[in-house]
Amino acid sequence: MITSCKKDSGPDTDPTASLDHKIIFKATSNPDTYLVEGSYTDGAGGKKTFGFTGGPFSFISDEIVISTTAKTINYTMKANAESNKSKPFLTVEIWVDGVKKAENTTNGSVITGGYLTATTTYTF
Repeated sequence: MITSCKKDSGPDTDPTASLDHKIIFKATSNPDTYLVEGSYTDGAGGKKTFGFTGGPFSFISDEIVISTTAKTINYTMKANAESNKSKPFLTVEIWVDGVKKAENTTNGSVITGGYLTATTTYTF
């Protein structure tokens, strides 16, 4: 008599299951508001800072692979809005596996020292 057992699906048995997520960070502001610095941290100790020279007004990070053990991702971007004559804004987004999962927009009403800062968080 021959018997066999089938394991439950999971990363060991399902090649499409993954313990990692592909993350992209995005930021946009109006053209007179220049991005200065962005950074992310995750719950597993990962972190990175994005610095800019000359200040673009939009940004899309390279794809970053983050383990699901991270549980949480925090993303912050700082922009110089000092020369902005219109109402400045700054929007930050976290994209996980090709889907926008978190977004936050800050406008000129919260300028501190000529800078806007926007932060967003995503929890898996």
